Amino acid sequence: MSQKLNASVTRVSDRPRNPDNKADSMQMQYIVAAKNALAQGKQPKPLMQQLEDQMVGYYPIVTNAMCLQCHGSNPGDISADTAAALDALYPLDQARGYGLDELRGIFVVSMDKE
Repeated sequence: MSQKLNASVTRVSDRPRNPDNKADSMQMQYIVAAKNALAQGKQPKPLMQQLEDQMVGYYPIVTNAMCLQCHGSNPGDISADTAAALDALYPLDQARGYGLDELRGIFVVSMDKE
């Protein structure tokens, strides 16, 4: 289906675990708006945009208890074994230290308009 629609789904963040997943400037605009919504006690809403011949959707990823096992505080939420594995795999990891109900990143879905 992704080939037929020329669609892609990626996950990006302002605090990526993998540097390849760093949000670009347009994605950062949505991330800032979503964080502001959360700070006001509101759930961030997905956003659809038309960019030239593509439709792009931004969908928030808000942390829950399960997320904190890898994205929470270390020590505390993250076990020593998990922290060691993350340290080995992602030496530039910025994706820790989150709490509940924080914006961890976004899914970006893009596909051809037609």
